[in-house]
Amino acid sequence: MTLGLGDSISGTIERIVFQNSDNGFAILKILVKKQEVTLVAKVDSIHVGEYVTATGYWKIDAKYGRQFCAHQITSQIPLELHAIEKYLSSGLIKGIGRVFAKKLVEVFGANIFDIIENNIQAISQIQGIGPSRVENISKAWQEQKEIRNIMLFLRQYDIQTTKAGRIYKTYGENAIEVIKSDPYRLAQDIHGIGFVSADKIAEKLGIAADSLVRTKAAMNYALLEASTQGHCCLPLPILYKEVEKLLGNITHERLQEALDVGCNGGDLILDEVEGAEAIFLPQYFRYEQYIAHRIKDLACKKPRWDSELLMQIAREAGDCALSDTQKCALEQIIKSRISIVTGGPGTGKTTLIRTVIEVLRKAAVCVKLCAPTGRAARRMQEATECEAVTIHRLIGLGSFQKQDIKGDCLVIDEMSMVDTKLFYLLLKSCPNLAIIMVGDVDQLPSVGPGKVLEHLIESDVVCSIKLTEVFRQSKKSKIVTSAHLINQAKMPLLNNEPDSDFYFIHKSSEEVGALISHLVSTHIPSRKGFDAIRDVQVLCPMQKGESGVRNMNHLLQNKLNPNAAHSGIMSYGQIFAKNDKVMQIENNYNKDVYNGDIGFIQLIDQNNHTISIEFDERIVNYEYSELDQLTLAYAVTIHKSQGSEYPVVIIPMVMQHYVMLQKNLLYTGVTRGKKMVVVVGEKRALKLCVTNVKQNKRFSKLKEFLLS
Repeated sequence: MTLGLGDSISGTIERIVFQNSDNGFAILKILVKKQEVTLVAKVDSIHVGEYVTATGYWKIDAKYGRQFCAHQITSQIPLELHAIEKYLSSGLIKGIGRVFAKKLVEVFGANIFDIIENNIQAISQIQGIGPSRVENISKAWQEQKEIRNIMLFLRQYDIQTTKAGRIYKTYGENAIEVIKSDPYRLAQDIHGIGFVSADKIAEKLGIAADSLVRTKAAMNYALLEASTQGHCCLPLPILYKEVEKLLGNITHERLQEALDVGCNGGDLILDEVEGAEAIFLPQYFRYEQYIAHRIKDLACKKPRWDSELLMQIAREAGDCALSDTQKCALEQIIKSRISIVTGGPGTGKTTLIRTVIEVLRKAAVCVKLCAPTGRAARRMQEATECEAVTIHRLIGLGSFQKQDIKGDCLVIDEMSMVDTKLFYLLLKSCPNLAIIMVGDVDQLPSVGPGKVLEHLIESDVVCSIKLTEVFRQSKKSKIVTSAHLINQAKMPLLNNEPDSDFYFIHKSSEEVGALISHLVSTHIPSRKGFDAIRDVQVLCPMQKGESGVRNMNHLLQNKLNPNAAHSGIMSYGQIFAKNDKVMQIENNYNKDVYNGDIGFIQLIDQNNHTISIEFDERIVNYEYSELDQLTLAYAVTIHKSQGSEYPVVIIPMVMQHYVMLQKNLLYTGVTRGKKMVVVVGEKRALKLCVTNVKQNKRFSKLKEFLLS
């Protein structure tokens, strides 16, 4: 129902209820003539305390009531004292929290902005603001000015400016000059800015639609995007198709010219994959080529130890604890310079590897243990009682000192998670070590490009052992038996016995979210004694939908951390508050925190604009400007859960997630649960998921390199 068109309202932003960092959509509470009004608008950047003027229309929403929907909105620095105080304490300026914002306004009144701009040392007269804080405030104020300049620049080209802070961090004070010289760098360097946005700037800067620069940029971007989907290369027809989607009408001759220039200049590599022409970004071609060379070299060499001596030690150590299959596997590993152990849950991978490590160490063989994530490394350490670290730490990525790995043998756990680049870097760092790889090849492939473990096994170049026998103690677990049934494309057991650790609860898609919220917040903690936040993990097939990650996080944050809306801070479209469960969504080598790591917010420092988060029993500090690296993690995608285990796993399974329902997705989700797995949803969606054995193809040449 529309109440008026072309209306205008003005007021002070009191609260940001919601803000989507991707498209700028925001729900704001503004004070208009002492009355609070709900304002819905698309905004580039907004802060509490700003004075806004909006033009648009009034409407009554069936769910949320009376709202003002703005089609245009402008903001300015506030003039009223209470608004200035809110603005200063909104998280905009590092060094000023609620307490100091109040003091600054009390002393300097409406002149405070002029003081910060032109006479910053004057604020040191306030008790508690020393030289360090003065410097931080001055620096933060200047940064905000630069960021606003970048926002104004981007706004000229009708581009969302929510990434202005990241652009400033990447390019510094010369950001605008960098963008003008090559606007397509934005699409390569800034996460969240795509080719279309960079292309808008390029067009207005005079770069012709059919220019070679534009065509080459589109080609590079298409290959970069393909790498985020797991591809190391693209067949030529597919690449051309993707470039045409980006550019619109483009001649085949121009595409061929851009390809020739790229290949001749070393920016692209043309090769054959499965008998057809394919294009690589040069780094991925080199990664796969090097991996194949090293693997074949290792496979031809004898181990660095006396195999007969080790077998004798194994027998004396009592390998009778192993099954006949495991004894055979132990012998194969000991006789090989490089080997792979794979198998599903309950098949004895951990027991076998623990025995291998014990035998090697008794023979004075120096063994190093690593895994792709912190959680996986910690689980490996607990299982073997030997030190295990992340691959990143072991080889010295980011803030760690780069080094060759010292020792005789390297054991890598959760190998299915290791992508092409990480494996390349690992092999470069261990030129002389024997290697034992452990993982479940039937799980989802790595988030990064390639299918390293699968292609190593399929090539038959490496000694590979697949454990299939499920041991008696594991057969008692319905999680284990259900996982193996799913892996065989068979329906799991759905009889929900009282003592079972695997349950299926049938609910319609509309009911799933509410039931999962109740299970996590009330039923499972009270009936089973698990901690709702630390022990229970919701794993979703998709981000979107009523039972997708985004909505489930909203529901669960409201249930498990109800004060978040009042005590937390709004950043990049999410509210973060003390005790929230969060996940890192990109690798940060300097912080030693990686894509998929889960942490818990311990402290929010309003004055210094930092958040302290506990990751695996260590505290990591983030500035407010870095919070786009984090997301709420009461619910995460199954893809992001790889390498982790949780006491309790809950999986929504609905037809809304149709495009993602595949056997290996459910298998991966179920095998994340240690003590209980609950699948909630529609039986037909579960059946579709179990029987859909198709896997998305990943373009790679590793297997061919291995066989050549």
